[in-house]
Amino acid sequence: MENETLFTSTKWEVLESLSKTAKTPLEIARTLNTSIANVSQQLRLLELAGLVNKKRLPRSQGNERRIVYSLALPIAYSVVASNRNARKEFIELNPEREALLSAWMIQDKVYARLVEDFLLMHFYTIKDFDYVAFESSSTTLYYDTKETIKEKSLGKDASVSITLKKSSITELDLESDSLHFLFAKRQDNSSASSHSTSTGVTKNRRNSGGGN
Repeated sequence: MENETLFTSTKWEVLESLSKTAKTPLEIARTLNTSIANVSQQLRLLELAGLVNKKRLPRSQGNERRIVYSLALPIAYSVVASNRNARKEFIELNPEREALLSAWMIQDKVYARLVEDFLLMHFYTIKDFDYVAFESSSTTLYYDTKETIKEKSLGKDASVSITLKKSSITELDLESDSLHFLFAKRQDNSSASSHSTSTGVTKNRRNSGGGN
């Protein structure tokens, strides 16, 4: 299967849905307003490509055993077209790569550069952050880490600036269209969406952030 066919509309919507939390095929079908047969077909193809995992949950209170799907390891599909360099491939993401790549996807390039500068300042400790997220509507960079961050803002001497705010991920409006996650630690996705948690790719695929 050509890699490009993995990102057709329905498959992409399935990946977006799973980026929020693990789900059963029925839950995905309800979210996308489509049939279980269609979702099951897309999941089989995504599983063969190594993009999703499935886990069988034990029976509980007489219910049938359920199959729950979640995203596999964080990856990016990169296309490079430049002088003497044209290629495309999957790239496995570590926290540093994921955060920087997500920063480059912020639409407003001035803010993108400020966020990139912050990430480079803390490049070797990004893996210790619980998450980093940029909210374009308030131009605030939220984060949570045990590391002491002395900076209170970014670009304060320039014409634009970003406020830095330490906050628990549970305090964020996870449904906000202006919230762009750069990195978030992977959570236990073994349960269905009734135990919904944020994953390492939450919203990165739905919203490219940035304000313009």
